Amino acid sequence: MKNKKVKIIKPNINISSSISVLHYLPTEVIQEILSRLPINSLFESRYVCHSWRDLIINDTHFPIKHYIQVCRRIRPITSLIVYACDFNELYYIPDFNRFDNLVKFNKLSFKSWLPTFKVIGSCNGFICLADDSGRYRSIFICNPVIGDVYLVPDNDTFFGYAHGAYFGFGYDMKTNIYKVVKMRYITDEKYYQAEIHTLGTNTWRNLGKVKEILGHHSTSSGVLVNGSLHWLGTLHGSETASIVMVNLADEKLQDILPISIESIVGEINRGYHMGELGGRLIIVDTGCLEYVNVWVMEEYGIWASWTKQFSVKRPPVSGIAGCICFRPLVVQENGDILIEVFGGALFVYNPTKRRPYRKIYNKGLPALFKAVPHAGTLVPFKHAIETVWM
Repeated sequence: MKNKKVKIIKPNINISSSISVLHYLPTEVIQEILSRLPINSLFESRYVCHSWRDLIINDTHFPIKHYIQVCRRIRPITSLIVYACDFNELYYIPDFNRFDNLVKFNKLSFKSWLPTFKVIGSCNGFICLADDSGRYRSIFICNPVIGDVYLVPDNDTFFGYAHGAYFGFGYDMKTNIYKVVKMRYITDEKYYQAEIHTLGTNTWRNLGKVKEILGHHSTSSGVLVNGSLHWLGTLHGSETASIVMVNLADEKLQDILPISIESIVGEINRGYHMGELGGRLIIVDTGCLEYVNVWVMEEYGIWASWTKQFSVKRPPVSGIAGCICFRPLVVQENGDILIEVFGGALFVYNPTKRRPYRKIYNKGLPALFKAVPHAGTLVPFKHAIETVWM
């Protein structure tokens, strides 16, 4: 018996009819589908129909559901907030592995109060911005995706010009509270006064004194790891460089770990800075003219666990001598590490494969910028701080 040939008929799919079929799906199913979309695709879905737009824009529970799905993804964050240092503009890259998806935020309402600003950090879809004019007073929390802005109350005990200030922004997982730390330099006393503010309240609290913070205030923001903010520095009354830490839960200022990396001892000012990579603290040494060394704290709080993660030749950036800015930002599942170099280039490097640097070309990137890993959210910041008043 001969096999009969089966004629395959391609269905004639009509997009409008397909969309109409979606109307018959239960609302819970549609919510589940939309909550799994990337933030840029979700925004495009607003224009499909009125019911989807109402769900995405007006439903107060949907933004939280969407962000929970974002956090559940196994793969690390591949989206970035990019701050243009020369023009005080903000950009968004939904996926740095793609080359043509740069988005510029045109409506930044805080710019009328904050004409010059710097990005302090990103946490749970919110970014912290601080005045960079020299007075260091105004601080904003912003959700750039939806244009939401929250002004942090000023500290009434501080007036006049500050000769430098350092900031940190973080989230206390135990209490579900966001906090900002500011270290302002007291010129007459020659030390930094550390203060902390719980977002949703009106007061700042004194934490103590810090003798020195290593690194320039424009780039050395507090590094958030394990519920604490970290800087390289020296506490008031100490002569030993260490990791200065502010625990966001108990609001204690302490130098938890003396620097134990052999090559750093005695040379702490030559070109070191802290960072976070894969949820762990790292220290980057850029003082060598040929190589960049990156150490990682394998076990948080254990000073003996510092391990050199990799040593790599300096990236091919022309016209730069001496110390360079080398900021590992994101490590992906395949071992690729996204690195910002000298505030004007993005490279990918894999220390296990030891392949040459791969430069990320993204059309429209400004010449000078700072990139921050950022998972976009639709949640307004006022919803995130409501628990403070409960």
